[in-house]
Amino acid sequence: MEQKEISHKPANRLRKKRPSDNTDRNPSQIETLRVVREFERGERATDCMLAKAASPWTTYEKIFTVNLGENETMMIAERRGISGDVVAIRLFALADASTKMEVIRSIQHPSFVTAHEIYQFKGKHYVVYEHMARSLQDVVGNPYLNDDRLAAITGQIVEGLHYLEKRRLHHGRLSSSQVLLHPNGNVKIYSQEHCVSPSSSKDIKDLGYIMMELMQGYVKESPHVGLDEPGRWSPNAVSFLSVTTSASSTDELLKHPFLCSWQKKKLRGLFFLVMTWSRLDYEYIGWQNEDEALL
Repeated sequence: MEQKEISHKPANRLRKKRPSDNTDRNPSQIETLRVVREFERGERATDCMLAKAASPWTTYEKIFTVNLGENETMMIAERRGISGDVVAIRLFALADASTKMEVIRSIQHPSFVTAHEIYQFKGKHYVVYEHMARSLQDVVGNPYLNDDRLAAITGQIVEGLHYLEKRRLHHGRLSSSQVLLHPNGNVKIYSQEHCVSPSSSKDIKDLGYIMMELMQGYVKESPHVGLDEPGRWSPNAVSFLSVTTSASSTDELLKHPFLCSWQKKKLRGLFFLVMTWSRLDYEYIGWQNEDEALL
C-alpha cells in the first residue's frame, strides 16, 4: 500500500486569527475607550453615555456584591452574550438621584472611574461602572510600595484633581477608600457624584492625608501632615508631601520634581500583591439571576 507522507505542518484551523492592526481588543476596554475618546474630541459626555429605561439585569448577570468606597455596595456582574464584560453596578435610590446622575454623566476623565451606562427602572437608578477591584485603602502599609509606585499613584490622582480644578469643581470627600486601583495600573477617583463647585484646595490637603497613610500605614493623630520615619522615602517624596499643605492649585503639584517621571505600569505587581494579601467581604448573588430574568 502506498504510504502517504505525513505533514507536520500545523493545521490551519489551529491558527489564531490576528487583528489587522494594533488596536487593543480587550472587550473590557471597549466602552472605556469610547467614552474617553468622546471626551477628548470635546463632545459632551451626556451625548455619548447610554441611558436606558429598563432593568439592567436584562443585559447583565449578577455574580457577587462587595463594598467599595465609603462602604458602598457594588454589584459585580457579567454582560450577557459573547462579550462577557465584567462591570460594577451601583444602585442609587435617593431622592436626589437624578441630580447625581447628571454629575456622573458630566465627569468623564481617565482619572475618574468610567461610568458606561445608566439604567432607570421602577424609580431607581443603576449606574454601570468599569470594574475596579480594589481601593487604595487596601494598599495602606504595603511593603512593596516605594517612590516609583507612590509617584504613579499620586500622579494619576493629581491629574484628576487638575481636571476638576479646570472645571471649577472639587470632590470634597477624597480619601484612600475613594480612589480605586485596576490591574493594568490605572488609579481612578470614585464617587464623582459628590463633585461640587467652586474649586477648593481641600482636595489637595486630602491628597496629603492619603499620601501620609500610604507612606507609613496610618494618619498621625495630629492635624498636621508629616511622617514619623521620613528616612524611608526620597527627599522629593517628602517634599511633595509637604507641598500638599500649602499648594493653592494643582499646577504647583504637577511641576514638582516628584511627579516629573512616573509610569502606571509600575503598579501592576503591586495590584496583584494587594489582591493576594487583602480580602474583601463579599456575597454571592448569582442565584438571583433566575428571578431577575422574569422582570
